[in-house]
Amino acid sequence: MQPPNPISMTLHDLGDIELFADLDAEELSCEIRGETVHYRAGEVMWQEGDEARAFMLVLEGEFEIYRNIKGERLHISIFRKGMSGGELRAMRGLLPT
Repeated sequence: MQPPNPISMTLHDLGDIELFADLDAEELSCEIRGETVHYRAGEVMWQEGDEARAFMLVLEGEFEIYRNIKGERLHISIFRKGMSGGELRAMRGLLPT
């Protein structure tokens, strides 16, 4: 994993992401705090059983989610640009601050 960088997105960038598509300019103008994290191909981002630590939004590229069951890799999903995860935990205040 490369070191995190501050997020640099414009309101236009956020409006292009499905999760934020229904928000108007005023709603999109709220403060966004976070950081971008870059992963290399094949690098493990987290493992099954790890506690969710953040809301995530895929800004570019894609990653695969899979489970290992009895030594076999079972494909679950692929997250692509604009897809997100952790929204429910974030909205419920269950993520570390």
